[in-house]
Amino acid sequence: MVFTAESILLSLFTALIAGIGSYFGYYVKARAELKAATEDLKQHIANQAEATRTIECEKLSVATEGTMGAEARQCIYSLVSALQCLLHSMCWIGWDTAFRRTVRADLAKLYDSDAHRLLPEISARQAVLSRLDSQLLLNTDSYIRKLFQHDVCIGEAIVLSETDMPAAVAAMADLFEQSSDLKIEIDNAFLVLKR
Repeated sequence: MVFTAESILLSLFTALIAGIGSYFGYYVKARAELKAATEDLKQHIANQAEATRTIECEKLSVATEGTMGAEARQCIYSLVSALQCLLHSMCWIGWDTAFRRTVRADLAKLYDSDAHRLLPEISARQAVLSRLDSQLLLNTDSYIRKLFQHDVCIGEAIVLSETDMPAAVAAMADLFEQSSDLKIEIDNAFLVLKR
């Protein structure tokens, strides 16, 4: 083989073209790989951000449920406490009247004070409970309405005692039995909900 200037130039030119082609081939391949890696990284970051958002939303939901549950328990406790206090006052004035055969003015005044303090509290707790646990409110509402009606009857018997003590004593004796029955009904209404 004879080396001529043309053959050497042709070989150099071919090698140059091959080198440039190889360089651009590797360059394009590296750019494509870099672009793919960049897209993968962007997608990974987006997935991580979505996962973080989902986890934070779940944490917030759990925290909210816990807070709502705590508020519902506190509201139920306050409602039951107010109901039991009023029922105790109802039972006490009924028992005292039935066994003493008179409606004592000091006890009537004490009952009146308890009723004026507790009935608005019961209504307020029912309003809060309607937002926190509407099913519990629905299950107990009829008993609480019955309690309010019972309070009216006790108030009427107290007023009757000012003009007709024997009739007031008879009415209060009946109301004492109803108070005891109502207490059992309300106790059971709240106990059934635990099951």
